[in-house]
Formats: sequence, C-alpha cells, structure tokens
Amino acid sequence: MTVETEASDLKAVLNDIQQLPYVDSSKIALFGQSMGGLVTAIVVGEYHDSVSALILQAPALEGVSCSGRWGAAGETDPTALLDRYQKPFLVLWGTEDESVPVDLWKRLKEQFG
Repeated sequence: MTVETEASDLKAVLNDIQQLPYVDSSKIALFGQSMGGLVTAIVVGEYHDSVSALILQAPALEGVSCSGRWGAAGETDPTALLDRYQKPFLVLWGTEDESVPVDLWKRLKEQFG
C-alpha cells in the first residue's frame, strides 16, 4: 500500500461509480482520514469537477514527510491540488493529534479561509 496505489484505486472507483445508472454523478462526495486524506486531496485535484463534497479528517497533507511510512508521495503538493477544488470543504482535526499536528490545520485555514 502506497499513496500512489491508493490514489490509483480511488480514481478507478470514481471512474466506475460515475458510470452506474443509479448514481447521481453530480452528488459524489469524498471522505479521507489521515493517509486517506492525503490520497483524497491528491485525487480531488484531478477530479475537482466531479466531486461535489469533500471532507478531510486529520489529513496527512505533508506527503513528502509521510513517504517513509506509506510509500513515496512524489513531489506532489496536496495543498496545491486542493487549490483546484473551488467548493467549500470540511476539515476535521483533533487538537491533541500527535500523528498529524494541528499546526497543519492552521496553515490550511490560512490558505483556504
């Protein structure tokens, strides 16, 4: 399991569900937590027009620093990819989270308002 393989899997799921006749493709929401938040941020950068709602819970958005733990995230800057998502999104964070420090949330709040 690496960031790249998880992102590839999520893209495949998005492509598949958009083709299902019983899915309203204008109401697709993504949720990602920790590494899943990183993966979701990367994917929403490419699928920003297809995702109507986005929730990130303690997303590990500093992908390069996570590379030793979850596989290389390359040179991808997930916050730059989030810039492409021009809709409001919800970020949830615990103030005592030791794995993904709340300082990152504060920087996201400054960047995205």
